[in-house]
Amino acid sequence: MKIKLGVIAALFSLTFVFANESSLWKVDTKFSFGENPESVLIYKNSLFISDMGKDSRRVRTADGNLVRMNLDGTQVSSFKVSETLHSPMGMAVLGNIIYVVDIDRILGFSVKSGDLRFKLDLSAEGATFLNDIVTIDRSHLLVSATNLQKIFLVNIKHGKYTELDVSLSHPNGLAYDSVEKILYVAGNKEHALKEYGNGELTGLQLNGLNKPKKVLEMSFGKFIDGVAFHKGKLLVSDWKDFEKGASLFTIDATSRKIVAEEDLGIKGVADFSANDVFNKIYLPNLIDGEIYILRRSNKR
Repeated sequence: MKIKLGVIAALFSLTFVFANESSLWKVDTKFSFGENPESVLIYKNSLFISDMGKDSRRVRTADGNLVRMNLDGTQVSSFKVSETLHSPMGMAVLGNIIYVVDIDRILGFSVKSGDLRFKLDLSAEGATFLNDIVTIDRSHLLVSATNLQKIFLVNIKHGKYTELDVSLSHPNGLAYDSVEKILYVAGNKEHALKEYGNGELTGLQLNGLNKPKKVLEMSFGKFIDGVAFHKGKLLVSDWKDFEKGASLFTIDATSRKIVAEEDLGIKGVADFSANDVFNKIYLPNLIDGEIYILRRSNKR
């Protein structure tokens, strides 16, 4: 597969290797969701899905939802959130609580019942577009605020937050390497579908919780969104084309090489998750209201 590279801004000398293989990922399961699923998170043998409601423009319509579903697409009826949601997006599980961002709030719910366990308001910071969330230890979360072009460090035990001292372009999806203590941020120079090279993947070494150091900067894709680890590699979704669908980049996190880009033919691939044991990824089609489970082929 031949791909024209955009400008690469890097702190390292990067080499790009592209696979000529096709169909590295095969559709294993697909089911209709109905509204606007923005994020899919695998949790044990079920999926958490954040639903932005009928309007995906982050408006306070009170019709957003967070649901738990079995892998066959049936809903777990025992889970029902006890708080009104407007436009929920990224999620992360810590212990027995699932945390989700909703415009300017971070909410935590019991993974079993959906009862509210945590609530933190960031509207005083001017947040109107909290986007994704990851856990970094038992007490802290990191949250991307796309409209502010900031990352917030949240102490869930004390209900406090601070801003990371780093310059980023419209941070979107987040993935954390707990071994190397590197936060990977998928962002874009402009928060819109643009020419190749608009996407920016940044690696932040967390030397101390609020003193990050940039150890990686790469530009690729037209509008990158979700990022997740799968068997030692980073997967990054790129919306690429509203009609033809998204693509998925595979990046070697150690050598920092792009090793593949595959056109998925699935629209609106936002925040997704991966599972090494099942060798699968779980992703939303935000545009058509569908959930896909893809299985990695054994070609590589």
